[in-house]
Amino acid sequence: MFLFGSVLLLACNKEEVAIDLNQFKFNVPSSKKNTDDPLLKLVDGKHYYQDQLYSGMIETPNSSEAKRIYSILDGVEHGKQIGWHTNKNLSFKYFCIHGKRHGEYLEYYPVGKMQIRAEYNLGEELSRTIWDLNDQTIVNYVIKDGRYYGLLGSSDCLSVFNADKTKASLKE
Repeated sequence: MFLFGSVLLLACNKEEVAIDLNQFKFNVPSSKKNTDDPLLKLVDGKHYYQDQLYSGMIETPNSSEAKRIYSILDGVEHGKQIGWHTNKNLSFKYFCIHGKRHGEYLEYYPVGKMQIRAEYNLGEELSRTIWDLNDQTIVNYVIKDGRYYGLLGSSDCLSVFNADKTKASLKE
C-alpha cells in the first residue's frame, strides 16, 4: 500500500519547465484564411496557401460548426491555438512553438467541464490528467526519463449510454 501511495504522490508532483519564451518570435501575421478556402492545403502536417508555406491565422468559417482558430508560422502551429464547441463553450486551448506543443494543454467537454489537462515541453509530454463527465480522474500520470508514473487508466471504454442501454445493445 505504501508503494502505491508513493507512486500516486510522484504522479501529482509537477516538474517546472524552465524555458525562455523570449527566444521565440510570436509575431504571426494577422492575415486570416478560412479552412474552406480551396487554395489553403494541409500537406504532410504543414499548411500551404497557393503552394507556399502559410503564415497567419486559420479559422473555421462562421457557421453551425465548432469554431477553431489556429496560429500558423511557416506552415506549422505557432502561438496560441483555441477552439469552441458548437454551443460556444471552450473546446481546447494550447500553445505551440514551431509546431510543438509547449506548456499547458487544456481540453473541455461540451458542457464546459475539464476533460484533459496535459503539460508539454517543446512537444514532449510531461504529464496528463483526464477526467470523466462525473469529475472522476481516470488518468493521471507524469513521465520521467521515458517512464510513466501514476494512474494510466484502463483499456475499458467509457460508455456514453446508461448501463441498461449498453447491455441491450450488446445482446442485439
